[in-house]
Amino acid sequence: MIKVSSNLQSVFEIQSQQKWLNKASSAEHRINKLQRLKEVIQSREKDVIQALHADLRRDEEGAKSEVMSIYNEIEHTVAELANWMAPVEVDPTPLVDSRARITIEGRGIVLLFSPWNFPFALLFQPLVSIIAAGNCTMVKPNELAPSISKLAAEIIRDAFDERDVAVFEGGVDLANEMLELPIDHVFFTGSPAVGKIVMTAAAKHLASV
Repeated sequence: MIKVSSNLQSVFEIQSQQKWLNKASSAEHRINKLQRLKEVIQSREKDVIQALHADLRRDEEGAKSEVMSIYNEIEHTVAELANWMAPVEVDPTPLVDSRARITIEGRGIVLLFSPWNFPFALLFQPLVSIIAAGNCTMVKPNELAPSISKLAAEIIRDAFDERDVAVFEGGVDLANEMLELPIDHVFFTGSPAVGKIVMTAAAKHLASV
């Protein structure tokens, strides 16, 4: 058993209460969060380009395309979110005089681990979907891209309350601590070897991945 730090545990408990509010939140409320995120990223765009060059020697064109992919994700999500959230009427069982529908709701608390090779886009693109779906999130940027990790943490703390999105910087030990928490879903991009560790940990909590 890995001991979970008091800071991680405290944020998890806060989000455990907040997740019920986020599940019930309106499209407008979620869209406001996404637009705030876009504004903060735009205000730090030059810093993102510099950080991607520092960590990966990515040229300006490649860095801008990574940032633009996030803007596009936000714009598409904002345009479609109300439709995605709408209940879907379905045929009920013929044996009962009733109506039936599918209602879309969030999973709860999501762990988000970003990869080293696209440390900005593959952190914030999934984060857009996680927020849009009405979840709380605990995020760990990739420690192998330290400049982006630091900057991503600053952006997240500027854009969100930790009740909704909390960020933690660290390495493998931190990731293992986070996987000890009884979360609801894990979003991981990386190697099959680490993927097995993530799935094993998720299975203990019946978390989806």
